Amino acid sequence: MTDDAALVDWVERYRVAWGSNDPAAIAALFTEDAVYFTEPYHPPWRGHAEIVEGWLAHRDEPRDFAFRFEVIADCDGLGFVRGWTDYTVP
Repeated sequence: MTDDAALVDWVERYRVAWGSNDPAAIAALFTEDAVYFTEPYHPPWRGHAEIVEGWLAHRDEPRDFAFRFEVIADCDGLGFVRGWTDYTVP
């Protein structure tokens, strides 16, 4: 699998988790010791339990959004993705 393919796979699994709000799908995106920053200047969520809890507390409902993305670059395990989200519900 190429780096681009692995990155696309991860983003697609992120999209599935985002659309389903399934705790197992959310946790599967991250390592147990992951640190997830959701916005600048806010403390990150740490580890599976906190990431899943934070995600579900701030979740979008399925069908409330459309998402598309493109891989900008990947190198040595670091990937860059540009994404666009259109919310269908204000």
